Amino acid sequence: MPDTGASRPATLRFVLPCDLSHVRQASQTVHQFLVEQGCGEDILTACDLALVEACNNAIQYAPESARTRPVALEVIRTPEQLEVRVTDHTAGFEWPEKIELPAPESESGRGLFLIQSLMDS
Repeated sequence: MPDTGASRPATLRFVLPCDLSHVRQASQTVHQFLVEQGCGEDILTACDLALVEACNNAIQYAPESARTRPVALEVIRTPEQLEVRVTDHTAGFEWPEKIELPAPESESGRGLFLIQSLMDS
C-alpha cells in the first residue's frame, strides 16, 4: 500500500462548563492524557500553563449570552507534533505577531504573553 501520509493520532476531546472552577480539572485531564502519550516534563509544564491561561481567557472574556455554552478542548498527539485547541465563544481578536510583557503594575495582559512564550505557534 502506498504511503498516503494518513495517520491515526491520539486524540482527546471534551468540553468544560464556562466556569473558572472547572479549569483545574480540565488541565489535569489534559495533563494525564499527555503523560499517557509519553510527553516529557518540559512539554507537560508548558502545556499545563498555556492551557490554564487559554481556558481562563475563554471563560473570563465570554459575553454574558455565551456563559451557558461550554468551552471545547481538543488535544491531538502524533509522533511529530502536539496540537492543543481551545474553542471558546468570545468575540475573538487578532493575535498580535509579538506580544510584549505588560508593566508590572498591570492587572492583566500576561496570559497571551505566557501562551506565546510557551507554545511554538
